[in-house]
Amino acid sequence: MISFLDYFVIPSGKKDKFLVLLVDDFGAALHTNEQYTEADRETFLAQCRSLAVHAGEGKYFSMIVTSLERLNDIGPLLNPNASPWYNHYLFQSLKLFTKEESDELLTTIRKKEFRDVIRYISGKHPTLLQIAAYLLYRKQEQEQEPDGNQFSEDFERDTNHIFKTTWSRCNHEEKTLLMLIALLDLEGSLKGKNSDLNFDLKGIGRIFTQQERRLIKLEEEGVIFSQINNEEKFYSFTSPIMKKFVVQEICNTEADEIQRREQVFLHLISHGQLEEMKKAIRWIGKNKDIIIPTILKLIQKFFGP
Repeated sequence: MISFLDYFVIPSGKKDKFLVLLVDDFGAALHTNEQYTEADRETFLAQCRSLAVHAGEGKYFSMIVTSLERLNDIGPLLNPNASPWYNHYLFQSLKLFTKEESDELLTTIRKKEFRDVIRYISGKHPTLLQIAAYLLYRKQEQEQEPDGNQFSEDFERDTNHIFKTTWSRCNHEEKTLLMLIALLDLEGSLKGKNSDLNFDLKGIGRIFTQQERRLIKLEEEGVIFSQINNEEKFYSFTSPIMKKFVVQEICNTEADEIQRREQVFLHLISHGQLEEMKKAIRWIGKNKDIIIPTILKLIQKFFGP
């Protein structure tokens, strides 16, 4: 096995050189398999730590890693007789871009309406923005006029693994909160348009004030964002694709699954609210062929008739 250290020659400080090692998707190195054993993982992490902490070259070396998951959640078990293997890393969540930052990154996209659709579909989430920008930049370079439906399909295809990972990392309470955010959003947009709407989630949004810690975590991960309106905080999905993903999860929720998770729901909402939530889930399940396509309908306006 080739040593991790064999890949790098740390420059000498005498030459006034400094090495910054950027490692994307570092979490992949923390999942073992048949070819990558627990011993391999321990060796890799020990070498990373040695470079950062013990090696003399550490004065001229920095390692920046990215991961979809917190390192302490996916790495090896801690040794009670040793320092945590990850304590030389400084954790920093990657925040959503500001409008100014996204403008700077989107200068290569010539049409303003295409820059707008990138911001809308990505919610200025760094990874999602990069993927959306690439899809439209490629069309621009090929001098092809992009199609809204095809763009949505391509974006959803290339980002599906991100949303699946995001959903799988959520615990039952966090998934329930995301479902409630989606339900409240749908109720607001459907009221007055559907005479057969048979659920009322009035007052259910108040539980968000009691779940601020969980909601802050979801905001830090770029899943949702909040805004204040008339001194009341409202939550929305960063990307409409994540909203669509959660609505599809709601549509796939069977009655027996709600029964199994009833205690989880009742930790967050009352019996009466739970009954209204069940009505909402049943109604959306029956009308999913109408609801899901409308979630992305706004994208079409950016592409014209």
